[in-house]
Amino acid sequence: MKGHESVTVLVFLSAFVEVQRDLDRARRAVAEAKLALTICREKLDCVVDHAFAQRKFGPIETLFREEEAARKVCERAMKHLARSEERWVSMRAALASEEEQAQAWPILRHRLH
Repeated sequence: MKGHESVTVLVFLSAFVEVQRDLDRARRAVAEAKLALTICREKLDCVVDHAFAQRKFGPIETLFREEEAARKVCERAMKHLARSEERWVSMRAALASEEEQAQAWPILRHRLH
């Protein structure tokens, strides 16, 4: 590409790269949140089993609150991931359209001469 055409694509590419980074961060956040939730649930399962064996249920309430908080973090992370994926798909489609237009531009310019 020559002239201002490459600048337009480069500006767009930088926006696409930022969307890709956000998507990658969102994926990592979901993975971390799911892991934290899994750990919390496993801990809760062990404590519940122990509580039933001992017939003492005092510390379980705190763990249920922790599990609920971890679940909410996981849900927020998954919603952010869904929004990030939507932006990425939109940007990908726009990039494909822009590339198609950029490829057509030299043909149009040639026809004008």
